[in-house]
Amino acid sequence: MVYEKFASDYVNNIDYFKGKIDCHSRPIYSYCKEDAEADLREYLQEHNLVEDILQHDRYDWATDEDKWNEFLHDVFEDFTPENGIGSKGQDVLSEYVDDVWEFVSGIGRRETGMLDLYMLAFTLAQEQLKEGV
Repeated sequence: MVYEKFASDYVNNIDYFKGKIDCHSRPIYSYCKEDAEADLREYLQEHNLVEDILQHDRYDWATDEDKWNEFLHDVFEDFTPENGIGSKGQDVLSEYVDDVWEFVSGIGRRETGMLDLYMLAFTLAQEQLKEGV
């Protein structure tokens, strides 16, 4: 690989770098609890699992809203902005979802914009090198 090919083929391709960055001091993803709740609700509705949750023996509250809130409390008990749904929440979800580990890492995960900043810095450095500054 030569610099010219690298600069022309990869400089504007953030996805290429996502898999290549192993060491950096800032996270490229964070987890938002509100987004995670919305993502989870959407997933459960798409897979027709909401009714299973509301009918589960674990939740014997008076109303469906109370049952749903208790379910969310259990799932998000060990949620963190760095890792998202923790092992306790994954255990709760595994009662309803096969292969929970395949989808749970994406629940509530959002890019921090750090890769965009890295790419901007790289692009600016590349331009300065071309200009001989």
